[in-house]
Amino acid sequence: MTDAKPHNPKWIPEYLLETAFSERYGYTEDDVAQAASVSGDLSFLRGWNGPHKTRNTSTNTSTSTSNGNAGNADNADNGGAKATDTSCPAPVSSANMLELHQQQDHKPISLPKLPTMWIPAVDSINCIRDELEIDTETGDDDGKDENVVYKSDAPIPRGCGVYYYEVEILSASKDSAVCMGFCKTSAPLTKPPGFETESWGYHSDYGNVMCCQGTSKDYGPSFNQPGDVVGCCINFKKREAFFTKNGMPLTKAFSDLPSDPLYPAIGVKKKSTNSPGARIKANFGGSGPFVFDIKQYVLKQKHETQKRIESSTKVPAHAARNAFQEKQLAQGNLNPLINNLVMSYLTHVGYVDTAEALYRDVCRDQDMQDEGTGGGDVSMEPPSDEGLKSLASYLSPDITIRHQIRGLILSGDIDGAMALVEEHYPTVFESQDMVLFQLKCRKFVELLQANEVIEAVEYGRELKMEYANDPRPQVQDLLRHAFSLIAYDSDQVNEELDTVKSREELWEQLSSAILVAHGRSPVAPLKRIVQHTRQMIKVLGESGNDTASFLNVTRDFM
Repeated sequence: MTDAKPHNPKWIPEYLLETAFSERYGYTEDDVAQAASVSGDLSFLRGWNGPHKTRNTSTNTSTSTSNGNAGNADNADNGGAKATDTSCPAPVSSANMLELHQQQDHKPISLPKLPTMWIPAVDSINCIRDELEIDTETGDDDGKDENVVYKSDAPIPRGCGVYYYEVEILSASKDSAVCMGFCKTSAPLTKPPGFETESWGYHSDYGNVMCCQGTSKDYGPSFNQPGDVVGCCINFKKREAFFTKNGMPLTKAFSDLPSDPLYPAIGVKKKSTNSPGARIKANFGGSGPFVFDIKQYVLKQKHETQKRIESSTKVPAHAARNAFQEKQLAQGNLNPLINNLVMSYLTHVGYVDTAEALYRDVCRDQDMQDEGTGGGDVSMEPPSDEGLKSLASYLSPDITIRHQIRGLILSGDIDGAMALVEEHYPTVFESQDMVLFQLKCRKFVELLQANEVIEAVEYGRELKMEYANDPRPQVQDLLRHAFSLIAYDSDQVNEELDTVKSREELWEQLSSAILVAHGRSPVAPLKRIVQHTRQMIKVLGESGNDTASFLNVTRDFM
């Protein structure tokens, strides 16, 4: 079986969108929708090795011997290891601030490989029909082996928090048994999971579970009837696993699981070499919905994690900048800090009207608290005790100009925006020529969206001549992508590009360049907090704290 380029390599099971894993690698609902749109054609899953270059089915000689315990162990929340201390980066000059900000927001990250198909644990045995289906009834094992064993093409990526897959029994004889579970990289897998060291399995014939060549223990019902769907769920936060049958969760099967990489694994055990085999088909999340509602299980884990954080989180007193804030923090009131963060963000990005409206609301609320009444005029003076600074202190001298530029970009008037920038900030385009280039590309797109094809073609020629010798790959790639839109009609161009989002992102990049040119930070304090939180969740996950895997800043808090 040769490796082929997938139809959509950026693919993810829907339930993982709720985790830190999806946020770290930039997965969205589109990556689930695109997988579903292939209408059963799973060719896009075949052979893609993500950041890996070649498939490796040989066993690893790792000496790790950390094994889990089978049976009904205590439901202790083992959590993950504590994060190791990390050093803070050195300060950067204002000249490099914008570049650093753009790297943090847009630096490409190699996508990890998710399990997508089965590969034989032994190269000489191959009963795979379509990467997901295993057929030992008509496969090419020729009855030579009593055990046929497979594992997934990739381990479960670190940071998932929870991983789940299902197997459907298409047919099975009474003289064969299906064993599903998971294994470590170093598991030999000459026998089904559970019968070998460093492997765990649930067996269909008697409903027993077996851990790492240990004693078989009673667990759940058998699953040897056509149509039975059995699932395997690994909870990395609790370091335990359980199975499901036909959508119903069973009890905990294994606990104290190791932190080593784990692979989904499956085997068919025959009582004799001439016994009929079985046909089974896996669902790793890309071939339709699961029978078990794994998303609700993940949401429950997220809720437990958030409750734990909320019950233990306390803002330190030294976070206060004045006596008023110190008093509010002591009372557990975070509103003054939050109001200041929101006000600074709104004025930073140019939302002047919204900032003024928020300021009026805060002043009115404070006046009502002070006077104990619901009436009267709003003073528009800063609340007492420095709860919020004066409105003027939030507004930079050039806020009106930046607000005008933002309005022009969001309305699609790129020429007007560039003219204002050149008039009031003449050095910006000299130091940030990539921003100027992206504005020009945006103008080309605006012409196409307005169905001004002749003007767009002429402007496109000018762009091509101007940047023909530019050596930067991103410049040439963006030009090619922009020019390819000529083949679409105006409605298709609108579908191809999310207009508001693209304009908004362009404005944020230009605004950052303007701020840096004036020696100010390109990032508002509120956005910096969000970036810092995402980075800390990433560090915690990479250091073994699987609790952090259930936090997704974008989906949970934004």
